[in-house]
Amino acid sequence: MKMKQTFMTFIFYSFFVLFLHQSAYSDNVEIIPPDPDTEDNVSLNVTLTLGTPCNDALLTKSIDGNHITLHIQYIDYQGICIQVIDYKTFTVNLGKLEAGQYFVKADNSDEFATTFNVTASESTQNYTGYSVQLTKGWHLLSAIDIPAKPKTIPPDAISAMFRYIDGRYQVVDQLDPEHGYWVKVKHPCKFILKHSVADDEVISINQKIIFEVEYVNYAWSKTHTGFHVNNKGEVIEYSVSDHSVPSTFWRNEKIISETELSAKYSMNSKILKTVSRNELMEKFNLIESALTGERSAQQSECRDAGVTSFVAYTYDSGHYYPEFLYVKGDSAFKNLSDSAREIYNWLGNLTTGYSIGGFCSP
Repeated sequence: MKMKQTFMTFIFYSFFVLFLHQSAYSDNVEIIPPDPDTEDNVSLNVTLTLGTPCNDALLTKSIDGNHITLHIQYIDYQGICIQVIDYKTFTVNLGKLEAGQYFVKADNSDEFATTFNVTASESTQNYTGYSVQLTKGWHLLSAIDIPAKPKTIPPDAISAMFRYIDGRYQVVDQLDPEHGYWVKVKHPCKFILKHSVADDEVISINQKIIFEVEYVNYAWSKTHTGFHVNNKGEVIEYSVSDHSVPSTFWRNEKIISETELSAKYSMNSKILKTVSRNELMEKFNLIESALTGERSAQQSECRDAGVTSFVAYTYDSGHYYPEFLYVKGDSAFKNLSDSAREIYNWLGNLTTGYSIGGFCSP
């Protein structure tokens, strides 16, 4: 099971996605990304680590040139009950590979897909992280190099995660390398196990809003103030005069349209300062890492003090998704990651010398 290779060996860990219906199988395969910029010929070992009541192996059959033929064991499942259906063989044109970022999947089907992730085992390349876009439903996934607790964009998309241990499926909150996990997501999302940011990454021109600090207190009078940081680095104060406008923290739906946020920020707005592009990029590049941080237990610090929220936004298709890095006041909790702490401390220092409602530094 070898191909000519001069400088590295790739191992396919079990980053595997299987959907319901055998009839959805397709021989057409597309490569994502289409043209990673690394070598053509590599040596491959394809494995699937999955504990199920069925012990039949699922592995490679042959390798020829840039093609690998996989012997696929179909698995049908209802919830978490798995049954073997059939065996199929198809060929994948590998093309070029990129460590940690290469995927192949069955094409022309919404219900069946086979996805492998490649990582370098003998290479000087540094693997920094990975994520994958998932469709709604069940997926069979695995971590690559270290145990990881997943996060998603939009947040909180995971509704169930199981591992088969000691003869039964057990609920877990962490993925360990070389084990298969059934993960169900409520809607399409980006599934993140480890942060990865290119040095030359730029903020999408479509994401106008990056950070927000918001203070809300309706105990003694109606106060709703704060500031946001946009993709130009402008730190803009606002004060909401229409109190039918929901706060970011108290709103029921944690998906906010750009129109809603823009209307909120336009009320009594004033530019306080502008941060440099480098400073903004440094903090922006911490957001994805902060998404993987654990959250402390929510508690009440005081009464009738209102709530101050430190927020980082992710963006997709005209909608913003708030990630609460630090909340203090009547309700209080923290994202415990180092990245989150660096961001909310930075946000707290941005308005030194300015008075914004009941806002104070963390």
